Amino acid sequence: MTSDSLNPLSPLSLHMANTMALWSSAPLAAMHLMIGSLPVHPKLTALFDELKSTLDPKDMVAFQLSTALQSRERTEAFLKGVEAYQSYSYERQKAERTLFFQKGAMQVYDYGGQGDPIVLVPSLINPAYILDLMPGRSLVEYLTSREHRILLVDWGCPSDLEKSFCVDDYITELLVPLVEEFKEGCHILGYCMGGTLATGLTVLKAEKIKSLSLLAAPWDFHAEQDHPAFLQAQKLSAVIQKMPQTDFLDFTILQTYFASLDPTLSDKKFRDFAETTPGSFEAEFFVAMEIWANSGAPLTMPVAEQAMVQWYKHNFTGKGTWQIDGQVIAPHTIKCPVFAVCPERDRLVPPESALSLAQAIPEAILHNPKAGHVGMVVGSKAEKNLFAPLHRWYQALGNSYET
Repeated sequence: MTSDSLNPLSPLSLHMANTMALWSSAPLAAMHLMIGSLPVHPKLTALFDELKSTLDPKDMVAFQLSTALQSRERTEAFLKGVEAYQSYSYERQKAERTLFFQKGAMQVYDYGGQGDPIVLVPSLINPAYILDLMPGRSLVEYLTSREHRILLVDWGCPSDLEKSFCVDDYITELLVPLVEEFKEGCHILGYCMGGTLATGLTVLKAEKIKSLSLLAAPWDFHAEQDHPAFLQAQKLSAVIQKMPQTDFLDFTILQTYFASLDPTLSDKKFRDFAETTPGSFEAEFFVAMEIWANSGAPLTMPVAEQAMVQWYKHNFTGKGTWQIDGQVIAPHTIKCPVFAVCPERDRLVPPESALSLAQAIPEAILHNPKAGHVGMVVGSKAEKNLFAPLHRWYQALGNSYET
């Protein structure tokens, strides 16, 4: 067994600034609530009206002082949680596996199992091991324990081979040679952006793909234009277009984008972690997730530009104008069995964006778990919401060929 070391919270300065801004402004917000001048999101109007009805205007100063005291306590709890995380002793266990295929920085690991090979394709952004996070919270573990043969693509950090790659090149230069290793073909499962890549691969190499599973794979990037992921992505695409020429987009820029989707999230989760018992499953899971979330390789600039400008800004995929080597990537041409998972509580990929891909593929099986983007694959209900339904679907397809 091998292990990963702990990664610091990133970007630390942004998370610290978000928490300080949140709680330092709370006493002033309390005053504006009392006098009726606090701007409130429409969805929270009823809640704030109820709160205000319980307050006596004569108690404004006392309410502000109480808010200031609680703000200080919550800030200190956040800092305590961050310190506990940064000093936590953790070792993530990795299942036994063998290297099956390598090209450039991409390594494909075989976890064993029987039957048809199922190749898991993750996003190009965060590490692949979210699909094998830890015992009890691992899609790889669940499927291999049920006699499926699982292989996991690990993109690694772009090497000299990939540094000028766009998304299309990752498909044609890496995924296509991989699937050609299987004489009788293979099943493909794509998670997040990996699902978008897997769709392109399936269109290009239909004769090699026995089935396609899509886990929260974005497609119509303009499907929910009021979704935070869409709104913040438009800002990021504008930044990328104005950046000086460089080979890579640093991972911390992507981290800033993810943090912007909910600037209060890190405050709450680290305050909760401050009260978690070290060594407990809850603590180990939290640290495992944070190490993963704070890890990632830079994107090549062509990948960043294609994803953020061609996809998010111009919606090439949703409009049907995405082409690879002159071939339109048209989901309606996919004939193999398809299992499309569109989690209802996804904050990273708008549910309607993933749903558009499922609806574009004839006879795709649609599955809508009540889960979020990441919780779907590692949450406490992942086995019930995703692993078991996916396993049953693969069972129904059957297993019977050699590679």
